[in-house]
Amino acid sequence: MLDRTTSTPNIFSSQQKLAESQNSSYRKNSIINCISVRNCPGKGPTYPLQRALDGYGINVNISDKIINVENEAPTIFTHQKNNRPQLRSGAYISDPKNGDEYGSFRFYSGIGLEKYQKPECVQLQFTRDSLSNLRNTYHSVNGVTAFLRELLDGKPCANIDNYNLRHELYEFFPPLNSNSNGFLIFPNLPYTGLTDYSENFALLKNRKSGITLGAWAVHPNQNLNFIERLDQNSALSMNDQAQPNYHDNNRTLSEIERGTSVKYLSSLLDFTREDIGMLKKLEKDTWQHLHNTYDIQHGENVVKMFFHFPVATKTATLHLHVWVNKAEHPLNNERSFELRKIINHLENGDDIQDLILARNNGAYFLPASDTIKDIPSIPKTGNVLNPYTLNLAQPFETNP
Repeated sequence: MLDRTTSTPNIFSSQQKLAESQNSSYRKNSIINCISVRNCPGKGPTYPLQRALDGYGINVNISDKIINVENEAPTIFTHQKNNRPQLRSGAYISDPKNGDEYGSFRFYSGIGLEKYQKPECVQLQFTRDSLSNLRNTYHSVNGVTAFLRELLDGKPCANIDNYNLRHELYEFFPPLNSNSNGFLIFPNLPYTGLTDYSENFALLKNRKSGITLGAWAVHPNQNLNFIERLDQNSALSMNDQAQPNYHDNNRTLSEIERGTSVKYLSSLLDFTREDIGMLKKLEKDTWQHLHNTYDIQHGENVVKMFFHFPVATKTATLHLHVWVNKAEHPLNNERSFELRKIINHLENGDDIQDLILARNNGAYFLPASDTIKDIPSIPKTGNVLNPYTLNLAQPFETNP
């Protein structure tokens, strides 16, 4: 055993009241501040939707819109300027197929909208051979994902700054057993700025940006300074797997797992039936973290836990995306695999490659700007029209 010791107001008129959202399951107990009330009668099928739009600050009279309540298509509002949607401002989306009740909207960030709302994308066509080749490519990546490496080393970085300010937002889930990975969960800073957080973390689920977290797999054969700060007992229990070169950050992922009984999880391609227990624990631990830290309740919030596939080599460390009360873009959704569905699939005795190839017969689509397409073993077939663009023909203006 090696010793790895750490060295180191809205303003309202007197007649306005706070209104509760009555049609959004994830805002049952929240208060919506109505900025203005449009010219809409206080009854009829569009009234709840109008009140919801007022609360979100969407300045539109729903009576001017033709809304089919029975329609399964999403209702989307974006800013417009010179008759062009302003993607950087994001979008409010109500999508029945993603569990949104009538009158409830979720916000989708401008970062994601600019990335996925493109006229063209790259098509990939996977086979079993190309999936195996891609797995080998991931395991030949040199070094752990850079920002995760900085965090685990405890080096000065954005996540260390955030931890020093809000340490409750960082938690380590210990491994299921000596042959398993642990997981480190924390906010996804590129999509969640530090200013989005307040001292009362329970309020975050009701903000328009929702909650965006990542739970990253942590292999024991590496420098775990930050894990020791979070949970020294768990870090010490992982020392049995540490090799003499555990501190070497220039090893490939295959070299990191060499000499240990723990595989390096680079992507969902590494999952087998032996990982069912680990994945169930990850699901349970994540729900507990959401409840304890953000006051997330089952059935009252829209929670999505998923893995992307494929992933870029620069982020080829398995990580679970955890979204609360966030809208989704269909192009991003098409490469998302929900944790619970993966568990069910493996419990049925099926291979993870079967799950990947069953989607669109192995066809996947990426933004043309995505670096994933440049991975040598990626089976790209060429550029095609984006089949998953959102209809952004419903503009809105927010009140100042």
